[in-house]
Order: sequence, then structure tokens, then C-alpha cells
Amino acid sequence: MELTGIRKNGAFALIVIAWLCVAVIAGISVYAGSGWAPVAIAVAVTLIPSLIVRSGRADSTARIILGGTLPVYPAIMLYQAAGSTLQMDVHMVFFALLATLVVMCDWRAIVAGTAVIAVHHLGANLLIPAWVFPDGADLPRVLLHAVIVLIEAAVLIQISLRLEQMIERQAEARREAERLEQEAASTRDAIAAKQNRVIGALGQGLKAMARNDLTARIDQAFPEEYEQLRADYHDALEGMRQSLEKISGVATRIDESAGDVSHASNDMADRTERQSSTLHDTVNTIRTVSDSISDTANRAVEARHVLDAAQGEAEKSAGIVERARVAMTNIEHSAREIDQIIEVIEGLSFQTNLLALNAGVEAARVGEAGKGFAVVASEVRALAQRSADAAQDIKTKIGASNEQIALGVSVVSETSETLERITTRILQISEFVSTIAGSVESQAAKLREVNGTVGALDSITQQNAAMVEETSAAARSLAEQSRTLAQEISRFRLLQSGVHTASPVLARAA
Repeated sequence: MELTGIRKNGAFALIVIAWLCVAVIAGISVYAGSGWAPVAIAVAVTLIPSLIVRSGRADSTARIILGGTLPVYPAIMLYQAAGSTLQMDVHMVFFALLATLVVMCDWRAIVAGTAVIAVHHLGANLLIPAWVFPDGADLPRVLLHAVIVLIEAAVLIQISLRLEQMIERQAEARREAERLEQEAASTRDAIAAKQNRVIGALGQGLKAMARNDLTARIDQAFPEEYEQLRADYHDALEGMRQSLEKISGVATRIDESAGDVSHASNDMADRTERQSSTLHDTVNTIRTVSDSISDTANRAVEARHVLDAAQGEAEKSAGIVERARVAMTNIEHSAREIDQIIEVIEGLSFQTNLLALNAGVEAARVGEAGKGFAVVASEVRALAQRSADAAQDIKTKIGASNEQIALGVSVVSETSETLERITTRILQISEFVSTIAGSVESQAAKLREVNGTVGALDSITQQNAAMVEETSAAARSLAEQSRTLAQEISRFRLLQSGVHTASPVLARAA
């Protein structure tokens, strides 16, 4: 708010206080019965400043009039309180009303009020002391009040000056702010005009870009502070154009590469399919061979078991033959012993025959007395002869038996040796069959591993075939996407001649 406005508001507040003082004076007149003359004087004094304030004036004259008017009311109240105990207290009203003059923010009003108070106190103290002090004239008291009023006035004047200066500075600052605001508004308008021009030019360029025209340049120069923006726009436009040309070239190369990848994928798919078929046949063949080798291994194991059993039987036969050979050898020894016994019997028979012959000779020599003894001797000789013949016959048969026993012993020995060789051969064959069975089992295990590996390879090949098919589909999709990208790029105008760029991808697609 301006200082004038503050002073007008202060003047209005002082007029309100003045009329309140008039009301107080009227109340005192009614209460103390002092008559209506004081009220009439108060009303008359208040009318002139009221008219001034009503007219809207707040100049220095009006402020001085208000400053000189307010001390009149406590002077009238002193007159009404003359002779009462409150007369001295009414002096406080001077100080209070003098303090209210600070709202005018003018030292002149305070000086006017102070002067009126001083004139009133000095004049009344000299002329009519009862209107001022209850005990008559009292110059020291007047001087004391004067000093107090001067001190208050000095403080109020200082406050008023400070308020006036502060309000003036605020008003100046407000005016400066308004001026700066106007300048800022002018600057904003100028900047807005420049920005509108820049935005309009950029808008036209962006509309051209929206129409896929990348040759639209901004020929109109921008204000100096926005010229870099125009350069950046041209750089961005040129960069976009070059990027689209590069993208077009890349799309062409992608399409070519996608075609090559598609052909290669198709060839690889065919080869992979054939390889998968071959691997499948190989797996079946290896599985058949593996089964056959497994069966051979089983039969080799069975043969090894049979050979083990044959080896056991051969070892048993060798034991039996060995026992037979030992028995035949024992029989041969027994036959030799019997032959020796036969020889003893022959010797005995020969000696018995000699004894019988001697007995017969002796019996013949004896004569008739020896006939009986001769007969006995003859019988003994005949018995000895038969024993000798029987022993010879037994010897002959035992000799034949010995020959057969010797032949049997020889045959048994040969049989034992043959069985030993057979057992050795069977053992060797069993070892060979065991080795073969182990090798066959190892080969069968390796074939099973090979079968598993080939099966896994077949599975991987089938997966590769699926991946090749996916790669082929991806290559076809990539080629289609590159053609779509080329179609989108062909919509842009990249040359100043106005001819749209045509991508080789679209040419091949056509």
C-alpha cells in the first residue's frame, strides 16, 4: 500500500477516535452535569477535520489539522474534571492521543499536537490554572509534563520518520518491482514472439518429417539465441537421413544374407535329414550286431561252462584211468609173483619127481617089500608130473595173461597220457573260450556304448534338423521383416529431387 493510502486510513482512524472522544465528553457532561457547552465545542472542533477526511484529503495541511485537533479533547476533559480527583489522571489522555498521531506517518502532525499541548498547559497555567491542575498554578509540574511530552514526541517523530522512510522504500521497491514486472512482461512477450516464430518454423519442419520428407530444411534464420537449435535440427535431419540410408543398405544386406541363410538352411536340412536317416539305419544295424554279439557272448559263456564241465569229466576220467593203470601195474606185479610161485611149484614138482624116482629105485632095490612104496612113489611121481604139467599150463596162461596185462598197462598208460593231453587241451580251449567270451562281452559293451552314442547322435541330428528348420523359418521371417523395413524406408523422401528412395530389397521382392 502507498504512503498516501496509509495516511488516509490513519486519518479515518483518528476521526473515529475524535468522535469517540466527543462521545466521552458528552458522557462526562451528562454524568458531571457540566453542561453542553463542552460538547458543542468538541463537535465544532471535530466537524472541520471530519469534512477534510470525508473529502479524501491526506495532505500535510490535513495531517497538521488532525494533529492539532486531537489534544483539544483531553483539554475539554480537563475542564470537565476540574476540582475532581480524576483531573490529574486525565493528563494521561494527552499522552495517549499524542501517540495515536503516529498512524499519520508524519512528524508535522506530532509537532502540531505537541505545540497545542504546550500552548494549552502554559496558557492555562498562567491564565486559568484550575483548568489544568487542581492545586492551582504549578510551573514545575508544567515543565515536567512538557519534558515528558517532548520525549514522547521525539520518539514518535523518530518512529514516524522511520515509518515514512520504510513505507517510501517499500513503495519504491513496489514501483521498481512493477517496472521490472513490466520489463519482464515485455521481455516475455518478445521471447514468446521469438519462440512462436521458432516453434512455427520447427512445426513446419516436423510436419514435413511427419510426411516422411527428410529434405525439408529451415531456411529462415532464427534469433541468435535459437540459431543453434536450427543447426541442431538440420544435424538431426541429416543424421536421420543418413541413418535411414544406412538402414536401407543394411536391410538390403540382411535380405541377401537371409536368402543365403535360407538356401544354406534348406541344403543343411536336406543333408541333416539324410544323415538322420543314415544314422537311424546305422543305429538299427549296430543294435542287430550288438544283439548278435551279445548272443555270441552268451553262447561263448555257455561253451565255457560246457568246457569247464568237460574238463572236470576229463580230470575225473584221468583219475579213473590213473587208478586203472595203477591197478594194472599191481596186477602185473601180482602176475610176476604168481609166475615166481609157479616156478617154485615147478621146482617142487621136479624135486618131488626126483624123489619119487629115487623112491621107486629104492623100492625096486628093496624088492617085494618095497612094492607098496613103489606104487606110492609112482603115484607121487605121477602127481608131481601132473603138478608140473598144471604149473606149466598155468605158467603158459599166466604168461599170456602177463602179455595182456602188459598190453593193458600200456594201453592204460597211453590212455592216461591221452587224457592228460585232452585235459590240457580242454584247459587251453577253456582259457581261449573265456578270453573270447570276455572279448565278446567287452565288444558287446562297447557296441552298446557305440549304439548309445550313435542314438544320441541321431537324437542330436534330429534336434539339429529341427533347429535348421527353425533357422530356415527365422531366415524367411528375417527376409520378410527386411522387406517390410525397406517398404517403410521407401516412404521417406531422402533426396532433394523429390524422388523417393527405392530399396533393392523391394526390387527383388517385386
